[in-house]
Amino acid sequence: MVDLAFRLTGDAEDARDIRQTAFLRLLGSLDSLNGTCSFSTWFYRVVLNLCLDHRRSRKASDKRGAGRGADRAESSGPSPPQCTEQEEAARLVAGAVAALAPPERTVVVLKHYQNLTFEETATILGLPASTVKSRMQKALLSLREKLKNVEI
Repeated sequence: MVDLAFRLTGDAEDARDIRQTAFLRLLGSLDSLNGTCSFSTWFYRVVLNLCLDHRRSRKASDKRGAGRGADRAESSGPSPPQCTEQEEAARLVAGAVAALAPPERTVVVLKHYQNLTFEETATILGLPASTVKSRMQKALLSLREKLKNVEI
């Protein structure tokens, strides 16, 4: 779950905080799970909602703080001369995924990084599978455009 939170927030510390909060919510509401969805679907949704809440609160604080820390995700990691070509390509792909609009990024992260099916992703997001597929198509077109000059 930290991987999911990290890919949606772009910050390792925030991702760990979200994971911790998700586990606390899990402990506080185990007795209220009514079996209408699987545990994993429910837990993914909790993490996803916490990431969305985090994004909203960060946008509000960025407006107040004039973008303090806005380039925090870009400054992490080794510099390009220190990376191998494959690491550099992976970094560029991760950056392109992070630059997607939140609905498309969420679908890509759940489908490709979390290895969920379209149906599982649709259940977690509370959307029809056709909407998830169309968001994926839009995301892939955007990624193709952003990465057209990258050789892997």
